[in-house]
Order: sequence, then C-alpha cells, then structure tokens
Amino acid sequence: MKCEYCERIGQEVLYEDSIAVIALRDNVLTAGQITVYPKKHSPILETIDEKTFQHCFQLASKVSIAAFESLGSQGTNILIQNGLASGQTTPHFAIEVIPRIPSDNLSLKWNPTNPTQDDLAMTLSQIIPEMDKPVVEIGDEVVVDGGDTEAVLEQQDENNFLLKSLKRLP
Repeated sequence: MKCEYCERIGQEVLYEDSIAVIALRDNVLTAGQITVYPKKHSPILETIDEKTFQHCFQLASKVSIAAFESLGSQGTNILIQNGLASGQTTPHFAIEVIPRIPSDNLSLKWNPTNPTQDDLAMTLSQIIPEMDKPVVEIGDEVVVDGGDTEAVLEQQDENNFLLKSLKRLP
C-alpha cells in the first residue's frame, strides 16, 4: 500500500531529522497548516514507541510557536486523527498543527452531550482494566501486555498484535 507520508521522506519538506518530518500539506483547513509525522511507518498512535511520540510532540510544539510568531495566528489546534472513524485518510500517524485566527471561518466546535450515570459507570468499568495493562516495547513494536511479558514475546513472531489491530487500521 502506498503511503503519501512515506513517499515524501527525503523530498522537499520544512524539516527532517532521523526520527520525524515536518511538511506542508496540499489540502489544508487553514493557511499555514503543517503536519508532523514519524519517518517509521506507523499507521495509528498505538503503534508508535514513546521516544518517537515525544519527539513528534516536541516538534509540533515548536511548529505551534512558529505559527504564533511568524503567521500571526492567535491560536492553534493540535489534531490527531487516529483511525478511520476519526477521519484519518492516510494510514500513517500524524499530528496536524492548524493555525487559527478569529476570522478563519473554521469551526471545530463539538456539541457535547450529557452521558447518564450508567454510561459513565460502564465506560469506567471497561477502560480502567485496559489502562492498567503495562505497555511493552519490543524492538520497534509497542505491545500492550496483558501481564505475561513472556507470552507477548512469544507471540511477536506471529504478528498477533498486528492481526488483532488490523480491524482498527485505516
């Protein structure tokens, strides 16, 4: 599968280092929108190692500061579309830095709802056990460990994590 982000590596970009790339996009929400993404092909957030994640966010912060200083933006939206349901169209993790001014006519406002107490209780009961699972980095892969690190290491060769995540990949 072709990845437009991977194909841009080594081409004309704003910045590139051994870990990440900063590039302008062809289709933007506002003038000056910039994309930060890792060089290593990682389809979604959950497949990125912590070092790469931190580096990408540090670069996104620098881009946001530069947008304030050079473009005169009065705010920025930092956006990650993680998976198809979130609107991700390129199968490569990326952080969008979107410069904002009051007259840009872009509305990213949400219409929040009030969940019931049952909805909140159900959400907590399902998410908390998953968050308690440790994350294990095996080489370049990030795996959520259900408590048996040896079993996770044995499953690595079978790509079980990738197969399990396949339904979430864009």
